[in-house]
Amino acid sequence: MSITLQGYPIKTARELAYFTDYIMQSTHSDIVKNLVRLCILNTLEPVSYSSKQGQYLAWDYRCPKIVAAVKDREEKGRKPFATRLDKGTIPELKETLLSELRNVMNDIVDIQGKGTQLKAHCDFTEGSVLFEIPKMQSDTIDGVITSPPYCNQYDYTRTYAMELAYLGKTDADFTKTEHYKKLIKPCKFAADMAKSIIREYLKWWMATLLNLESCLLNCSEYASLEHI
Repeated sequence: MSITLQGYPIKTARELAYFTDYIMQSTHSDIVKNLVRLCILNTLEPVSYSSKQGQYLAWDYRCPKIVAAVKDREEKGRKPFATRLDKGTIPELKETLLSELRNVMNDIVDIQGKGTQLKAHCDFTEGSVLFEIPKMQSDTIDGVITSPPYCNQYDYTRTYAMELAYLGKTDADFTKTEHYKKLIKPCKFAADMAKSIIREYLKWWMATLLNLESCLLNCSEYASLEHI
């Protein structure tokens, strides 16, 4: 992907290619191969010039394309960039990958040491949380994990460009074809959709409360309470 060009120090880029080819050509099981690739994915940002900032990628001042852009601005008499990213010491891929693998191994040992079988049940519900949550029984949710600003609000293709490029994706996979436009079109209207849903939800609650008030006013027990 063009956005990821010159995204790593030269040595790191070569090591990424070498380690990936080595593990994929090995006789290890597919599970082991996928695990190593996952660990490599988790190391891409630390060992690169990139830094995730919201839905964009920022680049360290040492990145060759940033160096070239700064020089070009100077030659044209333009103001320098407003911000200058300095990631500090960029770690070596080998040590970062080994650290990631050690963390995974420690997690596995920890889970196995507990001697319990982990059980989980997934129940998927399609719909708006505004309408579906009230249908759930009380005391059935122990915790909530979200990722603001939530799925489909922004296009995160650029944010994960390093990972996508490593997995073999190219610019051609993300050209704005009619199909792609259809996929991202809902994102542009996410805010309006949320407002509409909230508006309808409030109307539903108001109608419910008015109906409840009407029932109470016509209830003899309610009338008697007024005299207590």
